[in-house]
Amino acid sequence: MNRSSVLARFCLCLIVLTVLITFFISKGHPYSHIFFNPEKEVAEEAYVSMSAIVTGKTERENGQTLILKTKNLICQNQSVGAFCFLIYDAPEAELKIGDHVTVSGTIEYFEYARNPGCFDLHFYHGVRGIGGMIKPASVTVERKSFFSLKEIIYRFSVRSDQVIRTMMGEEYGSVLSSMILGKKSMIDSDVKELYQKNGVAHVLAISGLHLSLIAQGFCYLLKRAKCSFYLRHLATILFLSGYLIMTGFQIALVRAFIMLIIKTIAAMTGRCYDALTALLVTAVIILAAEPFYLWDVSFQLTFAALLPICSFEANKPAKNRSSFQTIKKQLKDRIIESLSLSAFVMLFTAPFLFWHFFEAAPLSVMVNLIMIPLLTLIVAGGITGIILSSCIPIIGSYAAFIPFSLTAGCLWVYKTVCKAVALLPFYRLVTGRPVKVVMVICIFVLSAALFIRRCLFSYRRVRMISLTAAVVLVIITAFSRRIVNLFDHDTHITMLDIGQGDCFYISDGGGHSYLIDGGSSSVEHASKYRIEPFILSQAVTQLDGVFISHGDDDHVNGIEEMLQRQSIGVRFKRVYITEQFYDDDHLLSLAENVIKSKVQLIRIRSGDSIRTGSVNITCLGPPQHDQDMGPLPSAGNEASMILRLDRGKFSMLFTGDVEGAGEQILCEQVNGQHYDVLKTAHHGSKNSTSREVLDLIQPKVCLISAGKNNLYGHPDKKTLQRIKEAGSRSMCTIDKGAVTISTDGKQMKIRCAFH
Repeated sequence: MNRSSVLARFCLCLIVLTVLITFFISKGHPYSHIFFNPEKEVAEEAYVSMSAIVTGKTERENGQTLILKTKNLICQNQSVGAFCFLIYDAPEAELKIGDHVTVSGTIEYFEYARNPGCFDLHFYHGVRGIGGMIKPASVTVERKSFFSLKEIIYRFSVRSDQVIRTMMGEEYGSVLSSMILGKKSMIDSDVKELYQKNGVAHVLAISGLHLSLIAQGFCYLLKRAKCSFYLRHLATILFLSGYLIMTGFQIALVRAFIMLIIKTIAAMTGRCYDALTALLVTAVIILAAEPFYLWDVSFQLTFAALLPICSFEANKPAKNRSSFQTIKKQLKDRIIESLSLSAFVMLFTAPFLFWHFFEAAPLSVMVNLIMIPLLTLIVAGGITGIILSSCIPIIGSYAAFIPFSLTAGCLWVYKTVCKAVALLPFYRLVTGRPVKVVMVICIFVLSAALFIRRCLFSYRRVRMISLTAAVVLVIITAFSRRIVNLFDHDTHITMLDIGQGDCFYISDGGGHSYLIDGGSSSVEHASKYRIEPFILSQAVTQLDGVFISHGDDDHVNGIEEMLQRQSIGVRFKRVYITEQFYDDDHLLSLAENVIKSKVQLIRIRSGDSIRTGSVNITCLGPPQHDQDMGPLPSAGNEASMILRLDRGKFSMLFTGDVEGAGEQILCEQVNGQHYDVLKTAHHGSKNSTSREVLDLIQPKVCLISAGKNNLYGHPDKKTLQRIKEAGSRSMCTIDKGAVTISTDGKQMKIRCAFH
């Protein structure tokens, strides 16, 4: 057993130990881990002051973001500690990296994933050492930085970005800036989504392949300049260090950079370089800095993709040019090995794609065959254009036109291919989030198959059996959520947390799914970032129906957005709205958009009932306008659609924003029936959910959907007091995140996003 094998196994043991330790420390919920003690000691929105150093700056669409490393954080005259913060809108516009500043303002922490399937900002920033945000009241410069290498690199990056956008236009320029300069936040969200749905989003980010191309090109130029072996490798490492600073130390680049250093050291000392050992050592170095990086999607994908590649390198067949037959056999073996390697890379990355993105692109192999060869031209053309326009006065911009035009042409091919593939059937497979147990077994079997492939290379039959087992497990993992859904006959009702708004998801236990409302006045693109990720995580691609209670923005703007995304998002079969008598301008506009989207529009009236599986959904209001029921409610909140859901002995009442005359009519409609769960009207407003309603309904649980720190003070303290006095339990999205109620018609269980 050689030294590299011992080191590789030792590193592997450390990685497994890290998995166990982080899982134990977080009590089985690694994404809920608190990274910084100040979160426990300093309340959100507390006023703090601190002395800090500006350690970084990044550009975003709406301005500039500063990264501050605090030397001392003070809250209520108590020193708390030091960690990093972001400032999105600094009053001082001329701050440079390296400046010493004093900042005062209110502190905010990043949100945990408030719904299953949503992006976890808290974890993402936590593993990267960012503890929160500061809303600055004042920023005072204590000491200016006279020279900062980071500031020089940052200004070069900003100038390069401006050159790229000027020469190539906003669309292609933003894509190239992301690929070369790491400015991902500036790409149009639709372009990002187009690449992601086709399974090629990795080309938009700076990867190890980018770094390798840049390193090889720079090293080649130094070699042509007759630099010595040691000098050109040392210069390459220094050059790449500056590149890492410019692009923000993205995990794939850090991985590639550390492996390059290990390879360079091996070459300088005359030792054999083993790629697998280098990969595992790199993983241990990164995890030593932050163990919870192990659960980060970028860490998982970059190492999952490289693991089979590094393992295969050790088993490359030796070159033999003795005869034509031998060369022919070698060519055949190389083709088989390449296909086998591609299969292993896809297999290893697939479970992590299922877990984090809930979908896969079966045709991504075909798309990558076109895109990867062009990547070299794009990187080379972009860098050449930047060098020419930056280093050669006057004529440089004209000379840069050629490489930038070549790059724009390649990006046009990228876009055209993605759009063409998106028109093909089965280009996208929605898997949902896999079952945890199946996910763990799948990763174990994949690792075993790779071990067999590396250590038992000559046993072809054993290798084929292990590869077949791995393929079968990946397929089972892909469909595990759908399989569970087939055998789960309980009804699940989820109150999604979409900020200041309403959205309820219903799975009836018989394969049918519904939404009741979907909108927010506090979260931008609520459907794209809150509603759709949750629905896709449940392995659902089409809703059987969407009920709209009334036309306010905080109930419908997410639905309107989803209507515009029917080709790439979650589709609707039909939309239910109240009868035309209660239409306001917004409902009329929504009805027109539904028809234009070729979705069935149904006008539902009081008394209408929909039977779906074991569930019955009945409309209780607003009253039919042609019935003699006294004064009718006005269009808007008063005329909110009221729905009753029944399954067996379980019942739930959905009330929209009903109030005033609408609530009085509701009391008449209830007719003495008690409900297990009440969706509290109007986000817990003081003008709704009267004591009379509570006494008539007698709910066991009252669900309240409201946004954190909303401007309206929802839920109102008086409403909460009424609920408590009525003997009911209130649950609000502000405290609980998404709340899911599961029932088989006899008993109900409640599960919250925040434990």
